Amino acid sequence: MESQPQGSKKLRRGHTNVSQFALTAALIGLSLSGCRVGNHVEPSSQAVAQSNPDKISGYYETQPQHLNYCATVAGQVTCSETTVNNIPAEIAKVMTNPVILVMSDLNSGAAEIVDTKTNRSYLPVTALEDGTLSMIGMGNPGSFFGSTECFSQLFVKEVGSFNKNQGSGRMFGDHEISGRIQLSIKIVETLQGNCTDWLTALRDCYADETKCGGKTPAEDADTQNQIQSIFGPYIDAQALTIDQIPDLSVMTYEVVYE
Repeated sequence: MESQPQGSKKLRRGHTNVSQFALTAALIGLSLSGCRVGNHVEPSSQAVAQSNPDKISGYYETQPQHLNYCATVAGQVTCSETTVNNIPAEIAKVMTNPVILVMSDLNSGAAEIVDTKTNRSYLPVTALEDGTLSMIGMGNPGSFFGSTECFSQLFVKEVGSFNKNQGSGRMFGDHEISGRIQLSIKIVETLQGNCTDWLTALRDCYADETKCGGKTPAEDADTQNQIQSIFGPYIDAQALTIDQIPDLSVMTYEVVYE
């Protein structure tokens, strides 16, 4: 490589990038404040029965409406709305239509939004009897793409509501649809530390795989693919350019479901 960051002879492969798997990593490994993490339980018929105190759990319809990408470069924020077909996989795999809202603790409102395709992907959320949904979480700082001097930190914010419409008659398999969820999900990733040289190397590899510093062309191509998966959505949305990568400090995306 023409630019060798922080004494490293090559860009390090095998490091999961935070942007691509941010939310998944947060749920299973990072210390998110105000969140319950664990195995979900699909609501049984008793969970939505008239005699059960849980009047919230159930199947809710929701569909993506807006997707925005924002990048902060040298203190300036650029945002751009793009098609909902580009929703990051870590969100899309959870927010199926419908989703399952599962109450874990009626007193605190601790709950989970669970996908209906695998019943294995979920988002923690607080659901209150007044119909509000919310969650604010923060992850611990971690190495950004293997750097020893550039670190990233993840922030998650969910704000929305659920509306009950029992008796609508709409069904999902054997389950009656309980209502509809409106939810804004914002993922913010900040970069901290000595990042300019490292980001410059990542930019060079993004644009030219021969500058990725691998031992083989296949290794270079794999590293480039990983880097492009981090910055590509922002560049494709025109919130960021390749040349701006070295001065990048914050990456944000927000998805709105209704």
